[in-house]
Amino acid sequence: LLTKLKERFKDTDANTSSIVGVKFLTIAESQGVEFDIVCLVGVSSQMFELAERYSTHPAFRVEKHQIYKDLLYIALTRSMNEMHVLGACRLKDVLTGL
Repeated sequence: LLTKLKERFKDTDANTSSIVGVKFLTIAESQGVEFDIVCLVGVSSQMFELAERYSTHPAFRVEKHQIYKDLLYIALTRSMNEMHVLGACRLKDVLTGL
C-alpha cells in the first residue's frame, strides 16, 4: 500500500501492519522497489496542490510541481503485475491537475 503521507496509515492497527507480504510505505519510501501488486490509496484532486503561501515564490512552485510529478511517476511504476488506485477522485483528475 502506498500513500503520499505516512499519516494516512495512522489508523492502521498493529495486526494489519504485520500481515505477511503487505507493506505500508509512502511513495518516497517505495522508490527503487517493485511489488507484484500495488495499491495507491488516498488519491484526491488536492493530493499534489501547493499551499497558497508558496504562490509568491515562482521558482519554488516550479520545483515543487516537478517533485510532485516525480512522486506520482514513482507511485505508478512500482507495480509489476497489478496497480490499484483508490481515493476520492479518478486518477485522471489528479493528472489533469499536474
